[in-house]
Formats: sequence, C-alpha cells, structure tokens
Amino acid sequence: MGKRWFGDQSRFAIALGQFSGENDSFCEVDVWAADCWLTCDDNHTYIPHFAGTLERSVRFLLRGPQYRRTGRPDPELSPADNHRRLCADAETDNGEYPGYRFMDWGPTADNVRMHLFREGGTAFLPFSFWREGHHKPAELGQVFVAEVPWRGLAGVTHEAAWGLMWVRVGRNRPADHVRGKLICLG
Repeated sequence: MGKRWFGDQSRFAIALGQFSGENDSFCEVDVWAADCWLTCDDNHTYIPHFAGTLERSVRFLLRGPQYRRTGRPDPELSPADNHRRLCADAETDNGEYPGYRFMDWGPTADNVRMHLFREGGTAFLPFSFWREGHHKPAELGQVFVAEVPWRGLAGVTHEAAWGLMWVRVGRNRPADHVRGKLICLG
C-alpha cells in the first residue's frame, strides 16, 4: 500500500502509511514542512492519541484570534528570529512559549520545536530540530520556516485526522455491521 498524502511537502504535509498492531492501532505517519521530514525519529503513531492531537490542533487553528495569540510576538523580527527568541526564553521563562507552540503531538513530533504565527491568511511555521542524533546533523541549529495558507494548514491537519480514524474504523468494523445487519446488544 502506498502512502496517502495530505498537503504539499514543500509547505506542510502529512502522509499516512501502513497500519499495524492489534486492531490496526498504529500507523506510519510522516509529517513534512518546508521540505524537511519532521517525524524522522519516530513515525509510528498510536492512532487514537495522534488523531486526537491533530483534532486539538484543528480546534486551535479555527479559534478566533481573541482567544489565542496569533501574530509574531515581536513584529519587527522575522518568523525565524521570533522562533529563536521564544526557544531561548522557554529555557528561562516559559510564559510566552506555549501560546505559540504548534505540533505538540507527542513522541512522534518531540524532536521538533515549532511555533505558529498567523498573519492575515498566512500561517508561518518556524521550526528547528534539537536532538543531537538527528539524521541530518547539518540541520541542527538551523531554523526553517514553512509558509502556508492558514486554512490550508487546518485542512491538511483535519483531513489527516479523519483519514486515520476512518481507515481504522473501517478496518475494525464487525462483519455483520458491514453487511448492513442490525446488531442488538441486550
């Protein structure tokens, strides 16, 4: 089975691969931004948890700006420089960092620090890798920035969450239900 892609690797994309485990509870998931493979350390997800984190991200993206931080905290700095400042401040004062954090999706994405700055219809996603054993050592210390229409980012994230859950539900549906029989549990 090939991968099912949502989005564009050069901007932001999520690819669903092989399902495995009891009741197909796990799936190979690859996340890309700005042509960088973000899930390079661990791309095997536990579907109920990962789909839930994607859904929370969609809710975060769709909330009105009055309920969350949106633009760059320091508008005079680039998205990359804002990312550097937030990461440095997170080491000493964690107050601002969580309000801009994006892709907080558990072990699958814990090798990446990413922030989200929404300005107009655009989402800027500055990110960096932090693990010393990163598969491309030259990427360590660099800040990459993906620029995505914010509705497109919400769409990719939403479609991937639904793709995970619907495939899993379809694979685990009882045979009688698939044939259209009513099952009564007494």
